[in-house]
Amino acid sequence: DDQSSQKSDLLRRLGCGVLVVRNCGISNPGHYVNVARRVWEVLQVERRYDDSYLRMKSRSGAEVKGDGGRQAPRLIRAA
Repeated sequence: DDQSSQKSDLLRRLGCGVLVVRNCGISNPGHYVNVARRVWEVLQVERRYDDSYLRMKSRSGAEVKGDGGRQAPRLIRAA
């Protein structure tokens, strides 16, 4: 919330997902560190699901090409 809009616009143009959060104390669940932790946990669950799906497909002999059109999210921490 206290960063320039140019910075978030640039990150979006680079293909990054940007979550804008309010400036608050670390004990608040909305603090950027706590939000980033929750996002990371969700991405890890999704990654484990994708990995197990690909392992299952490779064991069945089916050919797996590419990532199904999905692009891996890029996480960038602003300084």
